[in-house]
Amino acid sequence: MKQFFYLVLLTPIFCFSQESKQSVDYVVEFNTSQFSKKVDFNSLISHPVIEGLYEEFLSFNLKEFITYVDKNRSIILHGSFTDSIPYYQLIIPINNSMGIDNLIQNRIETLKELDPGYKEQPIVKHPNFSMFSSLEDDITLGWNEENLVIYGFTNTNSPTLYHDTSDWLEEVEEIEEIEEIEYFEEVEEVEEVEEVEEVEEVEEVEEVEVEIPMEDPKDLSWMSYEIDSTQTSYYDDYLKQLEQDRLSRQLKREGYLGLLFSNGLVTPSLSKLNREADVSAWLNYESVYSKVTNFYRVLGGLDFLPKSDENSKKYSLLSMRMDLFFDNDNARIEQIIEYSPMLSGVMSKIVKRKANSNIFRFFPQEEPIAYLSYHFNTEETLKNYPLLMEQMLSELPVDSEDTDIVLDLVSTLIDEKATATMFDGDLSLFFHAIEAHQYTYMGIEYDEDYEEVEVEKTIDQTKPIFTIVFTSSHPTLGNKLLRLAERKSALVKEGDYYYIQMPEDIGELILFKKGDVIVITNGLQYLSEGTISPFANKVKREVSKNYFVGNFEIKKIINNYIETQDLGDRTVKVQKIASQFDTIKFKSSKKMTDNKMKFVLQLNSNHDETNIITQVLDLILNFN
Repeated sequence: MKQFFYLVLLTPIFCFSQESKQSVDYVVEFNTSQFSKKVDFNSLISHPVIEGLYEEFLSFNLKEFITYVDKNRSIILHGSFTDSIPYYQLIIPINNSMGIDNLIQNRIETLKELDPGYKEQPIVKHPNFSMFSSLEDDITLGWNEENLVIYGFTNTNSPTLYHDTSDWLEEVEEIEEIEEIEYFEEVEEVEEVEEVEEVEEVEEVEEVEVEIPMEDPKDLSWMSYEIDSTQTSYYDDYLKQLEQDRLSRQLKREGYLGLLFSNGLVTPSLSKLNREADVSAWLNYESVYSKVTNFYRVLGGLDFLPKSDENSKKYSLLSMRMDLFFDNDNARIEQIIEYSPMLSGVMSKIVKRKANSNIFRFFPQEEPIAYLSYHFNTEETLKNYPLLMEQMLSELPVDSEDTDIVLDLVSTLIDEKATATMFDGDLSLFFHAIEAHQYTYMGIEYDEDYEEVEVEKTIDQTKPIFTIVFTSSHPTLGNKLLRLAERKSALVKEGDYYYIQMPEDIGELILFKKGDVIVITNGLQYLSEGTISPFANKVKREVSKNYFVGNFEIKKIINNYIETQDLGDRTVKVQKIASQFDTIKFKSSKKMTDNKMKFVLQLNSNHDETNIITQVLDLILNFN
């Protein structure tokens, strides 16, 4: 039933230590016991936005179902896309199995009323559990006194769903060789045909006009045709095969759930997850990568190429974890990437760069409405480039000997230390403001004689005011490139500044180089040339611990936009966003613990009376 798919999406908001032959490539835990302390479920599901969702997509009583969910235990979703039979499994803890029985039975009765031809699939009762297979959604539900399990296959085209591949090989070996067939018999020589006498020309006949009666345009009998019995047979066989395949999938799902409940349902291992998060998800990146690359091998017909060797596996990305936290004044996402020990050592060297202190002398005088500052070690990146590329290419359909030649050539030609000075690895971007300006251009109009006439037109536009700052410590190359650009008329020099002609909606860009620092901007008035501002000191402290930091002032950006644009009736609604949310901040630490790197993104609210999820729902309601 499609209703249960939508339920999967809504349930996180509301609410192996066991050995198994099935592999697990991802696990998601919805920590309902913790989340229910932050949000009142009854008020949440009664919110007009949520009510609108389940009234449109769910044909059963969601409020009733939520009462059957045991909110003291977690909801767990797990599955695999590399298993011989890719699958997913959702485990929802319940406190009333009879209520689930009634809910599904009522749904069956509703479908029977709506569709007289509905093929009823009854609830099957077993001593310790009940089971129901949905025909329309190709899933099976099983439940006992404690848990509801929804089980399905993610790849219904997998041959192992319907056949044992070992039987295929035996059948192929038993096929006898087919004798060669001669497709054309030899044709006897044809006797020569006697010459035919020429026929005298026929006299010309006068043309006579003949009236042909028009057919009735409503008569469509000419379009009718008889359906060949073989066509009907093929179609019937096709439908029978579909039904057989569906039944095969259903039997496999029911067989698995039967074993699962008979042996005692045990949830998969949650050791990879953060049990303190409201929602925590873990993904085995190695399995995803191998699945994708194997697909490309088969797609390209290059399955004969050598697979990745042990050396490339030493420099690999192992897994990724995503943790979500929903509080009253903020929502936070933490992404944790786990590297192999050797790749972790490489990444640690790349991100542990001390920023060039000169760059901070050209930061804005005051904090801009948005900024990003990124600092990494270019020299270490170039030194380890062959290893990183080898890992990336190891699973792709490319011969390893070919890649070795290319990588050796690159490492031989490139002097890592000298090349790194061209761009040291410090890069900062600043968004200062949105400014209104008038744009004048020559347009085309037509006079009274419909002749084209050029007319000067002026319209109101906005342009972003921004700055890009980066470092280049090469002693001579930077200045030589600037002089070259000036000679080729790509830049125009005036005093210490170079001017870049850009489209009028961007405005004239200024480029200048002071020592190791290169600045590109159309907002020179916002910068503090030569001095370190309080804002620069703030960022300097942030990047001493993080290789990547950023901030977006939502309220300031929206208010600035409203000042330069006439939004009409939408103004009040857009102002609501500015009053609701404050900033979006993100950072990524230089410190790596247990070979793991963390990236954090946080949305901060201006209010803390209700949970931020409720605030987002209120905002959605405001725009409807």
